[in-house]
Amino acid sequence: MTTVLLPATVRNRLPRNHSPQCHASRCRALAWLDQRGRAALFIGVLLALLVSIAPSMAGAAERLITTTGVGTVQLGMSLDAARAATPGFILSESVDAVGDGYVAVAEDDIILMRLFADAGDLGPTVDWHAAIVAIEVLAPSYRTTAGVSPQSPLAEVAQAYGPLIRIRRSEIDRQEYALFANQPLNLVLRVDGGSEGSEAGIYLPGTDMTERFRLGARIASITVQQAL
Repeated sequence: MTTVLLPATVRNRLPRNHSPQCHASRCRALAWLDQRGRAALFIGVLLALLVSIAPSMAGAAERLITTTGVGTVQLGMSLDAARAATPGFILSESVDAVGDGYVAVAEDDIILMRLFADAGDLGPTVDWHAAIVAIEVLAPSYRTTAGVSPQSPLAEVAQAYGPLIRIRRSEIDRQEYALFANQPLNLVLRVDGGSEGSEAGIYLPGTDMTERFRLGARIASITVQQAL
């Protein structure tokens, strides 16, 4: 075997204890540091993502319709408590078509929902200490846990709550209400034909109940009420 001697200048440039074993340990250390760096980077990206979506998650919760309430407004709380639970919204007294008082919840001059309280004998006077017994949601920005919202087409509602059982038209105010097979019992779905005042159902002459609806039929409002 021929031994090759390196010049002294080259030998002096080589690190001491230069060996395959030393090189391998350095590689393992570098790989470990690289893995830690990647893990830290992943955690940082994950935290940034959570911070960025947290406001939207909170906003979605505030616009959720459940069987117990709507966002921060819950059945059973007083109107005063509802006012305290909705900062940034304007709550004002109003009267419905039959002369009963309620509280309108508005944002940017748009009525989002109506709050009806148990004030004993119905009338135009609103008792702010009375408990809320029904919440009617008008704004399409609110939706149920099944994804149904005001202005949802009835064909889409059927995908969420099963087939339509019937649409009933009130004899007094001619409002229409739909019932679906799997709809929560304390949710009331008022419907129209696609615009306020138009009819959703297709009725036979002299009847106020049907299982058929027009192509543009949609949800007009969703009311959460105390279970009967």
